[in-house]
Amino acid sequence: MDDFARVREAVDLVEVVSRHVELKRAGARMVGCCPFHAEKSPSFGIPIGQSYFKCFGCGKGGDVFTFLSEHLRISRGEALRQLAEEKGITLERLPGSDSGQREARERALRVLAAAQELFRKALASTLGEEARALLERRKLAPATIDAFGLGFAPIHPTDRFRSAVICDRLVKAGHRREDIVAAGIGVDPAAGERVADGGDAGGAGGASEGGASPAPIGAIFDSPLVRGRITFPIRDERGRIIAYGSRRLRDEPGSREPKYINSRETLLFSKSRVLYGLDLARTAILREDRVVLVEGYMDVILAHQGGLPIAIAALGTAVTPEHAKHLARMAKLGAVLFLDSDEAGQRAAERAAPILLAEKLDVRVLVLRTDKDPGDFFARGADRAEFDRLLQQDGLPAIEFLIERNGGRAARGIDERIQVARRVGAALTELRDPLGRAAVVAHLARSLDLPAEGIATAMAQARGNRPARRAPEAGEPPGGTASGGAEGTPATALESSGTATGKVLPEAADGSSLPMAQVLAEEDVLTALLRQPGLRVLAGGERSPLRFGASSRARLFDAVLEADGDDPATVTETLLSRFASDPATQQTLTDLLSRPVSAEPGALFDGAWRWFTDQRKKEEAERCREHWKGALANGDPAAAIEFLRQYQQLLGKRGRE
Repeated sequence: MDDFARVREAVDLVEVVSRHVELKRAGARMVGCCPFHAEKSPSFGIPIGQSYFKCFGCGKGGDVFTFLSEHLRISRGEALRQLAEEKGITLERLPGSDSGQREARERALRVLAAAQELFRKALASTLGEEARALLERRKLAPATIDAFGLGFAPIHPTDRFRSAVICDRLVKAGHRREDIVAAGIGVDPAAGERVADGGDAGGAGGASEGGASPAPIGAIFDSPLVRGRITFPIRDERGRIIAYGSRRLRDEPGSREPKYINSRETLLFSKSRVLYGLDLARTAILREDRVVLVEGYMDVILAHQGGLPIAIAALGTAVTPEHAKHLARMAKLGAVLFLDSDEAGQRAAERAAPILLAEKLDVRVLVLRTDKDPGDFFARGADRAEFDRLLQQDGLPAIEFLIERNGGRAARGIDERIQVARRVGAALTELRDPLGRAAVVAHLARSLDLPAEGIATAMAQARGNRPARRAPEAGEPPGGTASGGAEGTPATALESSGTATGKVLPEAADGSSLPMAQVLAEEDVLTALLRQPGLRVLAGGERSPLRFGASSRARLFDAVLEADGDDPATVTETLLSRFASDPATQQTLTDLLSRPVSAEPGALFDGAWRWFTDQRKKEEAERCREHWKGALANGDPAAAIEFLRQYQQLLGKRGRE
């Protein structure tokens, strides 16, 4: 039994779906309003005792992994990981599931969770008085501080460079030193790591690092990335703390210490993949189908407090293609870049816009004119309504923003306009969508009064005709898409990959081109087999006329023939497990299981059997006809007569040629 089958068997589909959909019992089904399309009357349902769902409104169906991946817009691999961890199941074959690495990650997660308790207690104690005052000045409400888990990392009162307040407590609580270091909470001087920050953390005085006493053998110290600073837990989308950011306590002129610091990258934390605040914003983003990207921790926190729960931020790095791919799956209606009003903020928007546009996101840019940053905007009392008004009034489509940033507003002469077009075109060379590129070209041509053909040629030359490349999704095999096939692979290749030898009609290699009569006959066979699996003895026999075209129905047919047992529910479970990583075939399966049928399985099977038998006779008759023509052409009347006799016998009539 593979990972998908073991996890699916362990979870209750109704319980998982109920977290996202209000279900009520209606006869033999649990029903509710479909989360995949808007409806007022419930058409979404789960048959009692089954492991699949089906919506009769939009047609979606599948197992628990299909539901989570479609609803949460995550990969099936991520859905598998989430459910496996929830049920305490160790995955065996998923990439990155090496037991040693997995255990190290789990230990690091426990260290970070334990550190959070210490940071939160320190903030609430007398040690956190100055930190609390700073947060109050920034207009953060206690409920907001609690929701985002802000804390304070205390520092040793006499030796700030060798401070180990947090590390010592974690070690005493039973955590291993190497796990504390691996989690980014501690530093190990024996490994050559810096134990001093070279600045004035928290404004505390103390001896320089050179004057500090040597570290005891085996000692670790609190990371200078957090000590003496306000801490911001960085969580993954599941709400687990995977790293910390921090802020200094005092904004003193000339301070060499950065105001904000992000964690170093660890086995849990990668800046290019993580978005701050997404764990709290995910539900709102999925509901609104839109996301707002701001610049820092405080911007996100104050935006949420001000009624903008779709705000998130990149962490210490520009928006990356990995960020953009993830957001494109979640925010179908697009993204707003709401960044600082200074030059650095506008440069960040200029870098981020093309990356987001490359993922077919509709992007707007909102540059503040009065407030310094989004945090200040909300801290002064602005709310969601004011943000929406400001976006309507001052928000620019990304292409307009890029034209403006590259001098388009001041460009008058043709040479100036050409240079603007070249700069903007060069920034957008990664647009892979032909319609998106065409829209950009048309917009530049209109805005700059230049010929569209010339702009398109310049963009193609800048792009160098590079083939589009796509990074693998998390948990996805290299070179494949989330659905299991190589990107760009024709449907015919994907459809034929799982069909058993001898079951494919050569003249119908593309399942989409099959005659409707054959599609219906195949569906009747499968419907009968799913309801009366014992019929597979006939279906797979030597004299069986059943031949499926290459399609998901062919894969199901082969799987039914190989399944054990005659109980329909058991066979259904087997098929759901077998096609756990094949959403297309699962969809076909749930369609057939939910298909209204008026005839008995045996009658359906007999009708389809007769159709396939007739088709075989017609094929053999056509071959006899061709042989008859060949015999006549070769001057062999005896052979011609024999082929004609066979032809007429197969057709059940004497026929004329």
